[in-house]
Amino acid sequence: MWFKKEGAPSKRSAIETCKRGRETDKLVEFLQDSDVSVSNCAWQALMDIGVESVPALTQALEDPRSYLSAVRALAYGLTDNGRRLDDDLRQALEPAKRYLVAVVEGAKILPGVDAYEESVSAAVNALRFIGDSSALPALEGLLAKVRAKIAVQGNLREYVDAGNIRGFVTTQDSVLHLEAPIRAIRENPNPSERHR
Repeated sequence: MWFKKEGAPSKRSAIETCKRGRETDKLVEFLQDSDVSVSNCAWQALMDIGVESVPALTQALEDPRSYLSAVRALAYGLTDNGRRLDDDLRQALEPAKRYLVAVVEGAKILPGVDAYEESVSAAVNALRFIGDSSALPALEGLLAKVRAKIAVQGNLREYVDAGNIRGFVTTQDSVLHLEAPIRAIRENPNPSERHR
């Protein structure tokens, strides 16, 4: 990493400097930080930069260390908060969308309660917010695989205690997780109209 100082406060200061200089490639490096407060600060800075950060975020999707943070920035930061997908943003998101569709298409169905990995779940969420109808075949294909899993093994249920999150999860939760973006995209297939 180009920045060697230790500690979250100095890293956040470096992130602010990169943000002011619009140094998106350097900001993407901070997405890999093991300190969640640092990686969150980096993706917030990339969101604030906006469409200019999309190419660097798209590149970050290919690195497992930065994948989840990059997906969050692409999904929630650039397409959420009432922002409309204008033509520039929609065009900039095209390579990221293709990458995320490939993640969904290549998803392996897991044994047990969870139907697929967290990386697939993040891709599904991002595609929901990007909202382009070209993602529907991949989402519908994964939904069919999850339903086939439930038909074979039944709807498994497991209690989860992850500190601040406790409760039961079921295999059916994966169906609901996929049905929501499919429904949202079908109801409004034009991403430029999504947040009007």
